[in-house]
Amino acid sequence: MYTKQKKYLFFIILILSSLYGCTQKFKDVSDTVNATIESHKDVNLQANELEAIKYDSIYVRVNDGKRVLMILLHIGFNIENQTQQLKWLSGDKVLIVTENGRIVKTLAFENNNLAGISTNRDNISPSVKLNNWEATYDWLPGYRYQFTAKMKKIQIGQEKLSLSKWSLDTKHIIESIEFIELDTKINNHYWFNTD
Repeated sequence: MYTKQKKYLFFIILILSSLYGCTQKFKDVSDTVNATIESHKDVNLQANELEAIKYDSIYVRVNDGKRVLMILLHIGFNIENQTQQLKWLSGDKVLIVTENGRIVKTLAFENNNLAGISTNRDNISPSVKLNNWEATYDWLPGYRYQFTAKMKKIQIGQEKLSLSKWSLDTKHIIESIEFIELDTKINNHYWFNTD
Protein backbone atom coordinates (compact mmCIF):
# COMPACT_ATOMS: atom_id res chain seq x y z
CA MET A 1 0.00 0.00 0.00
CA TYR A 2 2.82 2.35 0.91
CA THR A 3 4.43 1.84 -2.54
CA LYS A 4 1.12 2.49 -4.25
CA GLN A 5 0.80 5.83 -2.44
CA LYS A 6 4.35 6.66 -3.41
CA LYS A 7 3.51 6.02 -7.07
CA TYR A 8 0.39 8.21 -6.88
CA LEU A 9 2.33 10.94 -5.12
CA PHE A 10 5.06 10.71 -7.76
CA PHE A 11 2.48 11.02 -10.59
CA ILE A 12 0.71 13.92 -8.88
CA ILE A 13 4.01 15.77 -8.44
CA LEU A 14 4.94 15.00 -12.04
CA ILE A 15 1.58 16.29 -13.35
CA LEU A 16 1.66 19.40 -11.16
CA SER A 17 5.22 20.24 -12.15
CA SER A 18 4.42 19.83 -15.84
CA LEU A 19 1.34 22.04 -15.43
CA TYR A 20 3.44 24.61 -13.60
CA GLY A 21 5.96 24.50 -16.47
CA CYS A 22 3.18 25.06 -19.01
CA THR A 23 1.73 27.85 -16.93
CA GLN A 24 5.11 29.55 -16.69
CA LYS A 25 5.74 29.13 -20.41
CA PHE A 26 2.27 30.45 -21.20
CA LYS A 27 2.86 33.41 -18.88
CA ASP A 28 6.18 34.12 -20.64
CA VAL A 29 4.49 33.98 -24.05
CA SER A 30 1.64 36.16 -22.78
CA ASP A 31 4.11 38.71 -21.35
CA THR A 32 6.02 38.76 -24.65
CA VAL A 33 2.84 39.32 -26.66
CA ASN A 34 1.69 42.08 -24.30
CA ALA A 35 5.12 43.73 -24.42
CA THR A 36 5.04 43.62 -28.22
CA ILE A 37 1.58 45.15 -28.31
CA GLU A 38 2.59 47.80 -25.78
CA SER A 39 5.83 48.53 -27.66
CA HIS A 40 3.84 49.81 -30.64
CA LYS A 41 1.97 52.38 -28.52
CA ASP A 42 3.11 55.93 -27.88
CA VAL A 43 4.30 56.73 -24.37
CA ASN A 44 1.79 59.11 -22.80
CA LEU A 45 2.48 60.03 -19.21
CA GLN A 46 0.09 62.08 -17.11
CA ALA A 47 1.32 65.49 -15.93
CA ASN A 48 1.88 64.24 -12.37
CA GLU A 49 3.90 61.27 -13.70
CA LEU A 50 6.11 63.61 -15.75
CA GLU A 51 6.62 65.88 -12.75
CA ALA A 52 7.62 62.89 -10.62
CA ILE A 53 10.54 62.05 -12.93
CA LYS A 54 13.69 63.24 -11.18
CA TYR A 55 15.69 63.69 -14.39
CA ASP A 56 15.39 65.90 -17.45
CA SER A 57 13.44 64.04 -20.09
CA ILE A 58 12.06 64.43 -23.60
CA TYR A 59 9.51 62.75 -25.82
CA VAL A 60 11.05 61.59 -29.11
CA ARG A 61 9.49 60.13 -32.25
CA VAL A 62 11.83 58.91 -34.98
CA ASN A 63 10.30 58.51 -38.44
CA ASP A 64 6.87 56.91 -38.12
CA GLY A 65 7.81 55.04 -34.95
CA LYS A 66 6.23 55.24 -31.56
CA ARG A 67 6.79 58.19 -29.26
CA VAL A 68 9.23 57.26 -26.49
CA LEU A 69 10.38 58.94 -23.33
CA MET A 70 14.13 59.52 -23.08
CA ILE A 71 16.09 60.54 -19.99
CA LEU A 72 19.07 62.91 -20.06
CA LEU A 73 22.12 60.72 -19.50
CA HIS A 74 25.04 63.11 -19.99
CA ILE A 75 25.84 66.73 -20.81
CA GLY A 76 29.04 67.11 -22.83
CA PHE A 77 30.77 69.51 -25.18
CA ASN A 78 31.65 69.17 -28.87
CA ILE A 79 35.13 70.71 -29.17
CA GLU A 80 34.95 70.87 -32.98
CA ASN A 81 32.01 73.27 -33.16
CA GLN A 82 32.01 74.59 -29.56
CA THR A 83 28.48 73.30 -28.94
CA GLN A 84 26.92 71.64 -25.92
CA GLN A 85 25.91 68.01 -26.52
CA LEU A 86 23.09 66.25 -24.71
CA LYS A 87 22.97 62.45 -24.62
CA TRP A 88 19.50 60.94 -24.16
CA LEU A 89 18.78 57.30 -23.25
CA SER A 90 15.54 55.37 -23.80
CA GLY A 91 14.21 52.45 -21.78
CA ASP A 92 15.37 50.03 -24.49
CA LYS A 93 18.92 51.48 -24.32
CA VAL A 94 18.82 53.50 -27.54
CA LEU A 95 21.03 56.59 -27.34
CA ILE A 96 20.42 59.88 -29.16
CA VAL A 97 22.94 62.73 -29.11
CA THR A 98 21.61 66.25 -29.74
CA GLU A 99 23.22 69.64 -30.30
CA ASN A 100 20.86 72.61 -29.92
CA GLY A 101 17.89 70.34 -30.49
CA ARG A 102 19.21 68.63 -33.63
CA ILE A 103 19.92 64.88 -33.55
CA VAL A 104 23.58 64.51 -34.57
CA LYS A 105 24.25 60.88 -33.65
CA THR A 106 22.34 57.72 -32.72
CA LEU A 107 23.41 54.40 -31.22
CA ALA A 108 21.66 51.04 -30.75
CA PHE A 109 18.91 51.47 -33.33
CA GLU A 110 18.29 48.22 -35.20
CA ASN A 111 19.65 49.84 -38.38
CA ASN A 112 20.56 53.21 -39.88
CA ASN A 113 22.42 54.73 -36.94
CA LEU A 114 23.42 58.31 -37.66
CA ALA A 115 27.20 58.55 -37.42
CA GLY A 116 27.43 62.31 -37.93
CA ILE A 117 26.41 65.50 -39.71
CA SER A 118 28.81 68.05 -41.18
CA THR A 119 28.33 71.41 -42.86
CA ASN A 120 30.29 74.48 -43.86
CA ARG A 121 28.19 76.56 -41.44
CA ASP A 122 29.53 77.52 -38.02
CA ASN A 123 27.00 75.24 -36.36
CA ILE A 124 24.17 72.94 -37.31
CA SER A 125 21.61 74.38 -34.94
CA PRO A 126 18.06 74.64 -36.20
CA SER A 127 17.49 78.25 -37.19
CA VAL A 128 14.49 80.54 -37.34
CA LYS A 129 16.35 82.90 -39.70
CA LEU A 130 18.12 80.58 -42.16
CA ASN A 131 15.76 79.37 -44.90
CA ASN A 132 17.94 77.03 -47.01
CA TRP A 133 21.25 75.27 -46.42
CA GLU A 134 23.13 72.02 -47.07
CA ALA A 135 24.78 69.38 -44.90
CA THR A 136 26.41 65.98 -45.27
CA TYR A 137 25.15 62.92 -43.39
CA ASP A 138 26.94 59.66 -42.51
CA TRP A 139 25.29 56.40 -41.37
CA LEU A 140 26.37 53.10 -39.84
CA PRO A 141 26.40 50.14 -40.24
CA GLY A 142 27.51 49.79 -43.82
CA TYR A 143 29.87 52.78 -43.75
CA ARG A 144 27.57 55.00 -45.82
CA TYR A 145 29.25 58.39 -45.92
CA GLN A 146 28.92 61.78 -47.59
CA PHE A 147 25.20 61.91 -48.46
CA THR A 148 24.28 65.50 -49.34
CA ALA A 149 21.15 66.88 -47.73
CA LYS A 150 19.33 70.03 -48.83
CA MET A 151 17.44 71.69 -45.97
CA LYS A 152 14.47 73.99 -46.42
CA LYS A 153 12.64 75.74 -43.59
CA ILE A 154 8.84 75.89 -43.57
CA GLN A 155 7.15 78.12 -40.99
CA ILE A 156 3.95 76.59 -39.63
CA GLY A 157 2.99 79.33 -37.17
CA GLN A 158 2.65 80.15 -33.50
CA GLU A 159 1.84 77.38 -31.01
CA LYS A 160 1.49 77.32 -27.24
CA LEU A 161 3.14 74.33 -25.56
CA SER A 162 2.02 73.60 -22.01
CA LEU A 163 2.23 71.19 -19.14
CA SER A 164 0.48 71.41 -15.79
CA LYS A 165 2.83 74.01 -14.29
CA TRP A 166 4.05 75.95 -17.32
CA SER A 167 3.21 77.14 -20.80
CA LEU A 168 5.40 78.59 -23.52
CA ASP A 169 4.66 80.54 -26.68
CA THR A 170 6.60 78.99 -29.54
CA LYS A 171 7.13 79.25 -33.27
CA HIS A 172 6.61 75.86 -34.97
CA ILE A 173 8.99 75.24 -37.87
CA ILE A 174 9.33 72.20 -40.10
CA GLU A 175 12.71 71.58 -41.64
CA SER A 176 12.31 69.57 -44.85
CA ILE A 177 15.44 67.58 -45.67
CA GLU A 178 15.98 66.06 -49.11
CA PHE A 179 18.70 63.50 -49.79
CA ILE A 180 19.30 63.73 -53.54
CA GLU A 181 21.39 60.52 -53.88
CA LEU A 182 18.87 58.50 -51.87
CA ASP A 183 15.75 60.03 -53.44
CA THR A 184 14.35 60.45 -49.92
CA LYS A 185 12.80 63.28 -47.91
CA ILE A 186 12.34 63.61 -44.16
CA ASN A 187 10.89 66.32 -41.94
CA ASN A 188 12.17 67.59 -38.60
CA HIS A 189 9.85 69.58 -36.34
CA TYR A 190 11.18 72.33 -34.08
CA TRP A 191 9.46 74.65 -31.63
CA PHE A 192 11.38 77.86 -30.92
CA ASN A 193 10.78 80.00 -27.86
CA THR A 194 9.36 83.30 -29.12
CA ASP A 195 10.57 85.29 -26.07
